[in-house]
Amino acid sequence: MIKKINNNPLRQCVKYKQIPYPSIAPEIISLNSYQGNQTINNTVYVNGLNFASESYVLFNGIKCVTFYNDPTNLFFYVPYGYPIGVYSVVIVSIGIMSNSVDYEIVV
Repeated sequence: MIKKINNNPLRQCVKYKQIPYPSIAPEIISLNSYQGNQTINNTVYVNGLNFASESYVLFNGIKCVTFYNDPTNLFFYVPYGYPIGVYSVVIVSIGIMSNSVDYEIVV
């Protein structure tokens, strides 16, 4: 957004000041757990910013069953059947992707 600083119509030079918009991008701050085993419906809670009711989780690029609590909290079920390894967790909110956080599946 650009805000006009001087409204004087007689001045030839008008100064403008750049005012940044607040970020609407979702951001993951933390997970309640950064690793889990290969069980069915392993639940992970996500704390962050700018989540919306239509937000969802991508687990290694795959959309997960996601439950919205409020703009700073949601949870999801880790998809069953992934082999042992490290996978990315990303939140998508109103079409904007968050930062990526690693989640590890262990034995």
